[in-house]
Amino acid sequence: MDASNIRLFQKNEQDFVLLCKDGRAVQFRIVPGEGYHVVRRLEGVDFKPTGDGLRQEGWNCVGPGLEYTDLLEYK
Repeated sequence: MDASNIRLFQKNEQDFVLLCKDGRAVQFRIVPGEGYHVVRRLEGVDFKPTGDGLRQEGWNCVGPGLEYTDLLEYK
């Protein structure tokens, strides 16, 4: 996946949202010693408005988040 197509947002030490330009998003939590837990997955998400909304809610963009792209796949 191309880094220009995704963004990783972080709210605190553990809470993240990975947003993809193809309309997918996944909210997850990293729990030390346990790994990550998916909170929810969404489809049909508008990339720019959603990113802007996350920023308004106090989330910070912390990079492309390439290391988490496997979370975008439904299992």
